[in-house]
Amino acid sequence: MIAKKTKSKKSVKTKKVDETFNRIINEILKHIKQNSNGTPDFSMWYVGITYNPKQRVVQHKQTYPDLIHFKKFYGYTLNRVHNIEAYFSKEFGTKNTSKLGNPRPDSYYVYVYRIEPTIKESILGHN
Repeated sequence: MIAKKTKSKKSVKTKKVDETFNRIINEILKHIKQNSNGTPDFSMWYVGITYNPKQRVVQHKQTYPDLIHFKKFYGYTLNRVHNIEAYFSKEFGTKNTSKLGNPRPDSYYVYVYRIEPTIKESILGHN
């Protein structure tokens, strides 16, 4: 009798993780492109992680009162949302850092927003 090959639960779970990661990456890129004038200036965008998006946007508005186009995505795991945050920092140069700070273990949201340039930045050529 020939043994029947079956997929392990781990490989199925890994595939789902990759699909979720890719889906969120693509949704964030789409959001950035839809809310940019022409070619996106990724340095004017911030991608971060949190356990409470409503609270986090209020905190960010203290630093960036003109933040716009805030959008959140549920990533299911801290590891995944951190990898998404790091990906945008390393690959596109968004304002966030790629290093994991000290997030709560239940930080399952990744969020994105645009920082409106100041008058000085506008004069220097940021869109």
